[in-house]
Amino acid sequence: MNIAVLTAEGKVIVRTDNTLVRDSADFYVPDFVKSVRISPVVFVEISSPCRCCDPKFASRHLGLAGAGALLHCCDEESESACIDRTTYISGPRIPYAEIGGKELRFTGREIGLPSRETIEDAFGRINSRVYLRTGDIICIELEAPSETGAGSAMDCILDGEKSFSFELR
Repeated sequence: MNIAVLTAEGKVIVRTDNTLVRDSADFYVPDFVKSVRISPVVFVEISSPCRCCDPKFASRHLGLAGAGALLHCCDEESESACIDRTTYISGPRIPYAEIGGKELRFTGREIGLPSRETIEDAFGRINSRVYLRTGDIICIELEAPSETGAGSAMDCILDGEKSFSFELR
């Protein structure tokens, strides 16, 4: 299973499944990491395999959606998107077509959610570069990653239900 991400800058990156966190466990910052950035995401599970699928057929391949967060760990020389346990996706899941009308609160701030059309367009952009299999997950960054640090508490509430809550240690 892979996690394909459309970044806020419009780039497509792929994270491996060892980055996935489904239990809201705290994140312990490795010693070599100098800074941590976090970005809120909407994720959608892939329900059937597809390659280079036109966005107008996205509904055939997209399943349930939810909210999450990606951690980006940086040192002096580089940024890593693939450190273990840095993709937080858990909590309630709803049909992807309904997520645009829901409310998302991320660390106390309200964040706008994408429409069905925006999700389908992101699916098309990702799928034009990455073969998606059943069980893969696509993530759409809702805003550029922002700096955070040890001791920070992160929480995400989608439509009144907690998606996750964890602390950086």
